[in-house]
Amino acid sequence: MLVQQCYDEGVAEADERIKILVATISQRNGPACAQLAESYLDHTSRMEKDLARPLADIPGWISGELTLSLAKQRLRNVELIRDRCER
Repeated sequence: MLVQQCYDEGVAEADERIKILVATISQRNGPACAQLAESYLDHTSRMEKDLARPLADIPGWISGELTLSLAKQRLRNVELIRDRCER
């Protein structure tokens, strides 16, 4: 249970940083870049939800590990949008 809590905290931290980045993108990079970030996050959210059921059927820590890995990937990709997308 403690390990799962660590995974959950890691995901929550990544999600909080993503929210801040999206706000930064909206202000600094413009509406087209903000829309790209929102669209990307919408697609990844749906994909992660689709994976939740099969992951629930597999014993071990794979669910927490994969969920945290995907959250970190979302964070890196939103950072990429912030850094590379221009008005």
